[in-house]
Amino acid sequence: MSFIVAQKEAKMAIKLKEIFHPKQHPVRFTLLVIVLFFVAFAALGVTSIQVWQYSNSTAFCANMCHDVHPEEIAAFEDSHHAQIKCVECHMGRVGTLKSMFIKAGHFKHVPAVIFGTYHRPLHSESFRSASESCELCHSKNALHGDTAKQVIRYQSDERNSEKRTYLIVKTGGSDPIKGLESGAHWHIVNPVEFIATDESKQEIKMS
Repeated sequence: MSFIVAQKEAKMAIKLKEIFHPKQHPVRFTLLVIVLFFVAFAALGVTSIQVWQYSNSTAFCANMCHDVHPEEIAAFEDSHHAQIKCVECHMGRVGTLKSMFIKAGHFKHVPAVIFGTYHRPLHSESFRSASESCELCHSKNALHGDTAKQVIRYQSDERNSEKRTYLIVKTGGSDPIKGLESGAHWHIVNPVEFIATDESKQEIKMS
């Protein structure tokens, strides 16, 4: 049975060679080459698009790039921004070409991730400013009212007694019409100056 199938395949191959023979049928052969080229080009394009989309996904960022600090992934998944792609903040809503250049600039970190030669604590050398990330969604001129928040915790006594803490979060902000500046967000529209006593700017000198 397999011999018969092999014979049929051989005959079909010979027939196809005769039909698309470059010397006997140059036009057919040229058309075949063009069709195969476009099919290969389309397949390459679809594959490239899929790879590009995956490289912009949260799964790629978490598993391929940021596996070096899993605590960031846990914090992200528990945050209000968990439904937003990482690249929307870290690269901004920019065009495809600009995104490619931004990603290309991060290739220098790949060897350190592969061979585990990175140092802790990790420092970002290309963190985007709030105007290029946060403010694309959040208006700096928005004025927010006070928000009541209840925090429930359980103490370490024998009964694990419940402890409730009530907070009034004064978010505030700025109203450009009314000229209001208050709350935790007052710094968005006001210059803030500070003196850091260490290179990583984690220790701030209070006046």
